Amino acid sequence: MPYSNCPHRHIIVETRGSRYFHEGEVFDDLHEVCVCLDCAETLTEAEAYAAVREIELNGDGSEREHSIS
Repeated sequence: MPYSNCPHRHIIVETRGSRYFHEGEVFDDLHEVCVCLDCAETLTEAEAYAAVREIELNGDGSEREHSIS
């Protein structure tokens, strides 16, 4: 995976996967991932929290939503 210089200032939580029926039962493989809208990189939860923390510490996150949970 290449190194990204993006500070990941615009992160969203995206649900990926699908739901399907098998023999009358409903199954899914849904999961949530954090995605940077600036560079389209899928982040681990730790990377997303680190990006949020870095912006909070530097004080330039006024436009940032603090909704990653």
